[in-house]
Amino acid sequence: MTQSTLEKTYYSCSDKIRLPPLDEMRSAIAHFYQNQGGKSKWFNFIGLGDTVEFRFIKKMFYVSDFMWPSVIGFCGILVSIFNLLNNGVRGLTIGHFHSDLVLILVLSLCLFLSAYPFMAKNFDCNMQERPPATSYFIRLLKLSAIFVISSLLFVSAFYYLELISITFY
Repeated sequence: MTQSTLEKTYYSCSDKIRLPPLDEMRSAIAHFYQNQGGKSKWFNFIGLGDTVEFRFIKKMFYVSDFMWPSVIGFCGILVSIFNLLNNGVRGLTIGHFHSDLVLILVLSLCLFLSAYPFMAKNFDCNMQERPPATSYFIRLLKLSAIFVISSLLFVSAFYYLELISITFY
């Protein structure tokens, strides 16, 4: 029988973190998910930090699918906002493509907002030791479609409103 992601992560870090027995953790996690009621399902890893060791929650967060697109999108948002606040609107040139940093901010927002729900849902599935409802390939296609469609809509709207300058030369 294959181990769940919860078991793999537990056995890989139980000695370093000094976690309670696996059955205790499973019951604490099950109790948390039963009692959460109508609370936000997108931020369960924050509430679970009070129930289970936070370093273990962080490890489970890192092994969730679609974690890296969420992190890259979030970092892109922070870097873009920092650049826009400190230096104003600066240009980005790659080959024959030139744009300002507002485009990077819009694309980072679209990447983060399209990847985060998939990552949070996978985190919940891993913590509850249940398989996701759809396959990884289908979820990847959905994430890609949402990212492309939202990026095109926002970039075209911002370009039409002349908030973004894009030039090809």
